[in-house]
Amino acid sequence: MTHKLVNYFQLIFLLLFFSWAWQVQANDFSFANNSPEFRGDLPGLVDIDQKQMMNSKTMRVLVFPHTLKRDGQHGTPDDASTVTFISTEAMNLTGDSGLLMNPKKFTLKIDNGEFVIETATGDLGLEPGELKLTGTAPILVERKENVGKSHQYLGTFEIIKDQKDIKVINLVDIETYLRGVVPSESVSTWPIESLKAQSVAARTYALYHFTTAPSTRPYHVDDTARFQVYTGLTNIKDSTDQAVKETDSEVMLYKGKLIVAYFHAYSGGRTDSAKNIFKQDNVPYCVGNKEVFTRDELRAELPTSAHWVVEWTTDLWTPEFLIDAFKKSDSTRGRFSTFDNTAGLDFRVLDWNTDFSSIKTIQAKQRTKTADMNFTEIRRAIGWSKFPAYHFRLLKEDDGFKFRGNGWGHHVGMSQWGAMMMAKHHGADHKTILHHYYSGIEITKL
Repeated sequence: MTHKLVNYFQLIFLLLFFSWAWQVQANDFSFANNSPEFRGDLPGLVDIDQKQMMNSKTMRVLVFPHTLKRDGQHGTPDDASTVTFISTEAMNLTGDSGLLMNPKKFTLKIDNGEFVIETATGDLGLEPGELKLTGTAPILVERKENVGKSHQYLGTFEIIKDQKDIKVINLVDIETYLRGVVPSESVSTWPIESLKAQSVAARTYALYHFTTAPSTRPYHVDDTARFQVYTGLTNIKDSTDQAVKETDSEVMLYKGKLIVAYFHAYSGGRTDSAKNIFKQDNVPYCVGNKEVFTRDELRAELPTSAHWVVEWTTDLWTPEFLIDAFKKSDSTRGRFSTFDNTAGLDFRVLDWNTDFSSIKTIQAKQRTKTADMNFTEIRRAIGWSKFPAYHFRLLKEDDGFKFRGNGWGHHVGMSQWGAMMMAKHHGADHKTILHHYYSGIEITKL
């Protein structure tokens, strides 16, 4: 699964753009905290037991609560102490002691450390424990703070009390899960081959996390841009269902091992390596490759108001704003602890990402004080919502600084706009698209 001038009107456009075209893309599409979920200790390749994987291919997806500050598909952070379940048919709610009730609607709360169930006929208090919910019809998980962005799901649910929070986990087979991912991570009107490429990437990415999820975590993935966006039945379309069906069980391997199939919105003209962006030395298939189309060709596909996807410029930021941001960031605060927020600031570029004509390392200067930062630290400190991508240049103006760059997302793996362009204008099938963005891989059916 979901970075031009970010002023008020462009933010309004951005929200409308998500709703119109993307329905919020992820792994970097949410224009919020959009860094993909990765840890330095996770492998770049994993062995797969195909029989075991396909016999137990139930994805465990955390669908409540949501904690991202901005999430176009799921809204604002949830009140994690309250959630409501609704279905057109009676649901089965069971606990440690067996069947508890068969409601069509109920609200679950935490009160004094215990589950409390509210129904039309009254309240039922329960000891802390784990609940299971099943039904014969789709189930709506209604989120108190985000009713308009609640979604319906197939499958079953496990409901866990975690300290003061309720956690709702959707248990769903991998192909049904993908029906809720692909239309949320792509555009249903795009060419079918680009949707098929997204299906294979999403399936590979999901099964990677199915295999590597920590045993201490009760779910494989959540349903946000931290992994890839999943919206259950809300956004399903015939075209994306077709793409999932026609690539059934297809995954990407590198030397016989499952890859972590990073993807993003648009590279800016050339994808980057996982080593450069994520500091991962163990991802040999994400090494970077030039797009087969020009920025102008992509710009012609976009309305004028969306040309920031190709080339963007940030707001003008004062030295005071930047120093404050660097002081607050975990990755840079130690280097800026002695900087004076009101004493001005200057920058000197120390090193360039030559393939992208963008800053790699920069030095902040204030009188005799200096602090060196790399490009990923700058974006992290100022905020992903203010920086569409990692490749940028610095513009100095009288009152402060602007950053200008190309692309949308983290630049690693498949470019989703690139996949669309390759399918629409270059006649590429989904396998050709995937081989372009992931070097040395093979595509196989489990």
